[in-house]
Amino acid sequence: MSERVIVSMTSYPARIINVGKAIYLLLTKQTRKPDEIHLWLAEPEFPNREKDLPQDLQAMLNVDNVFLHWLPKNTYCHKRHEIFHTAKEDDCIFIIDDDTYYADNLIETVMKVHEQHPNAVISYNQAS
Repeated sequence: MSERVIVSMTSYPARIINVGKAIYLLLTKQTRKPDEIHLWLAEPEFPNREKDLPQDLQAMLNVDNVFLHWLPKNTYCHKRHEIFHTAKEDDCIFIIDDDTYYADNLIETVMKVHEQHPNAVISYNQAS
């Protein structure tokens, strides 16, 4: 299939320490790699922006297909839904939590189901 796999996630100060590792695992361990990863953060929670982020996350932000978006208002977990304003119609969007270790075949498994049911919304809740 030619659809792009786009991962969207958010975090907040109490869990930001997890995000660098979460992005690293998505980029290195998934059997089907995401085409892009988008991280959505609220400016009021990180007043110094990137300077407030852990070093491992700052390093991940240097990867070409990882994008950081700053939002002027905290909409909590709904920040990750901002991706729907910019995604293309054929993109497959994965809403990922910042504190869950997903099975290494998450994206591959969901994409196989998507091939069988291209118009379905697919929920995968089996973390390893």
